[in-house]
Amino acid sequence: MKITAIIEQNSKGRYSAYINDDRIKFGILGEGKTVEETIEDFKIGYEEMKETYLAEGKKFQDLEFDFKYDSERKELIQKTVSKIRTTSHEFEKSLCQIDFA
Repeated sequence: MKITAIIEQNSKGRYSAYINDDRIKFGILGEGKTVEETIEDFKIGYEEMKETYLAEGKKFQDLEFDFKYDSERKELIQKTVSKIRTTSHEFEKSLCQIDFA
């Protein structure tokens, strides 16, 4: 199964990678100073989770990861905010033209 892992950069310049998928019953987090270091830490976390499941006799589904940068999501949010601002300004202009007398 292929799962998307999100990579984010925080305000201090460090990176984190995580998964948020209801199809799996565990989470994985990776952190680092660079994207490469973060992905490597994430993969180590995945292998450790796999070892834990197998040691406890639980089934573990092998996963593949597609790493996506949070910037794609931020870009979408920025477009939405821009649309809301434009619509709000247009609505404000139309209200200014109404004579309430």
